[in-house]
Amino acid sequence: MSTKQTALIASIFALGAGLVGCGYIKFGEEEQVLPGVILDCDANGTSDEPKMLCMPATDEFCHDSSRYVWRAHCALSFGGAPIDYMGNVSIVHEIATDGDTDGSPGETYTECNAWAAEEDMPPDVSPSQGLSTYTECNNCRLCRMQIHNYEKYGPESGWGELDWCPPTFKKVEDFCEDDIAIPGDSGSGSGGEFDSGIWMCIGSWNVQGVMTDWSFDPPSKKTVSMSPPGLSSCVIAEDMDDAAASCEQLCWTLDESYQKQADLNNNLVWSSLSCASLGSFIPEKPINPIQECYGGGPMGSIADVPFQVNLEFVAAEAVDQSLEIDLSGNLVIDQAECSDASCDLGISRMVLDPASFSGSYPVQGSSPIAFDLNSLAITLARPLHARLDSSNGDLEFSGRSITIEVSAASVALEGSRVGAIPRTVLRSSQLTGQMNARNEIEIDGRFNLPDGEIRMSLKSGPTDFD
Repeated sequence: MSTKQTALIASIFALGAGLVGCGYIKFGEEEQVLPGVILDCDANGTSDEPKMLCMPATDEFCHDSSRYVWRAHCALSFGGAPIDYMGNVSIVHEIATDGDTDGSPGETYTECNAWAAEEDMPPDVSPSQGLSTYTECNNCRLCRMQIHNYEKYGPESGWGELDWCPPTFKKVEDFCEDDIAIPGDSGSGSGGEFDSGIWMCIGSWNVQGVMTDWSFDPPSKKTVSMSPPGLSSCVIAEDMDDAAASCEQLCWTLDESYQKQADLNNNLVWSSLSCASLGSFIPEKPINPIQECYGGGPMGSIADVPFQVNLEFVAAEAVDQSLEIDLSGNLVIDQAECSDASCDLGISRMVLDPASFSGSYPVQGSSPIAFDLNSLAITLARPLHARLDSSNGDLEFSGRSITIEVSAASVALEGSRVGAIPRTVLRSSQLTGQMNARNEIEIDGRFNLPDGEIRMSLKSGPTDFD
């Protein structure tokens, strides 16, 4: 394989070059990074000293309405019990320091490294002492943690807030091992009024459709799946029959969106998703939706906004080489209260429909290189926040980063498999954005790689903003 051929592929495989476990990044040989968010454990300002810590970004998404996970981080770091921090925790999106006396500007911090030492944290931010406890997001873990601290500090400590938890480690293990639902969890047993209502569309990863683009010679093909291999699309439903119907409806909604794309472009031909094949599978309830549902939760929310994204892989030392792919998916966009002429805007969820691509990319002075990219999946790893200037539609990110998780089952050149892209976290603060008069959001960004870069161009459908 020539240098020109390997340059682009090197830029693609650089996606996984630094991975150390799911969601963990390693740079070089020494520094390890666990993406974190800054948590204020005294949001109401009742303490004389700041109480902020660096919490793993994955725990920002733990879904309990009382923010128990956040409060437990605070208790393990600053003392007391989670109940002591009720209503007094919040995510800090930006810490700005004063400039020097010589007029040089201060620094702005929008995130942190949860593995960093105290001296490497943003000002007034401490490492979370609950880091070793919080490795996943489910209620079995929370109950184990509560029992440990209840036994350590005693019944008067306040470590008994979760009164639905079994009282001993033995009983917790029995519950978890037997898949008996604990209230608030979403196991297959009786969850009562705490049942999340989330169901997995088993077999969704086998449901596929094909988009053929005849503007290329030979034509390129994109195979779209409902979910990546082994992960299910999930829905909210009242029971199994309702879940089966909701799964099929989700599939047909997805199919319709791709048919509309083909109808608007004479070069595209869409072969429909095999939605009827879902009838061969029985929906199941996940034990841990964050880990078992594609995108970390149910799909098809009424708050979802459709969007399309163009990704261009560019090799560093071969400027004539690039590979462009187009993906579709859904965003959840939140708009907070507006003050003066600006508003807080957040993208809390982004899920791209998994897709496989086959085609060729040009190499100057050589024949085109045939490639296959199998089951490329991209999701938002943490919320993205921006400030919307209502006067001109500009989105101001103020140094904030977009953090995405990327994976692909395999990459092949000229019919020969050359590797895979494991689940990898990428971040970029090189962002520009705009909201137009139709309330469509456009965001452009670049992700730097050791052997090139990924250029991203995202455009949403209309939002419900006034």
